[in-house]
Amino acid sequence: MSALDPIRAAIVALAQSVPDVGIVHDRERYASAPERLRALYVPPGDTTIKGWYVRRVSTQETSGASGRWEIIHRWRLRGFRGFVDDAGSEKAFDAVIEAMRDAFRDDETLGNTVITTVVGDGDSAIAGLQVDEAGSVMFANALCHAATLTLYTRHYE
Repeated sequence: MSALDPIRAAIVALAQSVPDVGIVHDRERYASAPERLRALYVPPGDTTIKGWYVRRVSTQETSGASGRWEIIHRWRLRGFRGFVDDAGSEKAFDAVIEAMRDAFRDDETLGNTVITTVVGDGDSAIAGLQVDEAGSVMFANALCHAATLTLYTRHYE
């Protein structure tokens, strides 16, 4: 099993623990027909798109004096939520994002799967889940809120 597998599973599990997060896929999902894509991101019993996927986007590896390899992965969490203006869906989506940030801040080791989700030194360290971008997009033929979040993980091999 790849070292990526347990890290990815821990990220998905922590994201899924957040109330009202919707569906969290362990990879980017795609379907050529919009209705099939929509079905992948609408939770059972719901009618609104509420979903995320997790993707590893880069890896840095360094060798320290200890003879261990330090591995830093950069992960992208991309989320979508159906736009319902009368319901204030933007604020509800922001609340889910902040709850996710809290969850990742509270579990810096992803259940002891990694050494840390803090990368860098001192005041310039990046800690936890970062919001890179939030806005609206067309997704599966529906107007949706979307967010791109970044998480760094560090472990040794």
